[in-house]
Amino acid sequence: NSLLENEDFVQAATNTITLYTQPLPSNNTRESWDMMKDAIKTVSIIMAKRINTRRRHREHSLEQTLKIAEEEGTLQEPQNLELQTELEEIRQHRYRGAQIRTRFADIPDEKPKQQRRSLEHS
Repeated sequence: NSLLENEDFVQAATNTITLYTQPLPSNNTRESWDMMKDAIKTVSIIMAKRINTRRRHREHSLEQTLKIAEEEGTLQEPQNLELQTELEEIRQHRYRGAQIRTRFADIPDEKPKQQRRSLEHS
C-alpha cells in the first residue's frame, strides 16, 4: 500500500493507535477496538486525499513546465528529462491504482449465484 510508504501517514496512524491504546482500555474493549478502527480509517481517508491532491498539483505543475520547455525547445535538457521521468512515475502510480481498483474483473467467479443463473436462463 502506498500509504504505508508515506512517512506522514505512518506517523498519523501511529499517533492514532497510541491515542486509543494508552492507557489500554480495561472495559468495553470491543467498543474501544471499533473506535480505533474507525479513527484509523478516517485518518487513512484524510491522508490519502491530501497525498492525491498534492500529487495532482505536482502533475499539473510538471505538465505546465514541460509544455513551456517544449515551446522553448529545451525539452531534451537534463533537468527537463528528470521532470519527464517524474511525470511518468506519477502517471504510472495513477494507472496502478486504477488497476487495483478494477481488479475484481481478474478474479474468477467461484459458482454462479442463483440470481445470475435465473437471469442466464431467461
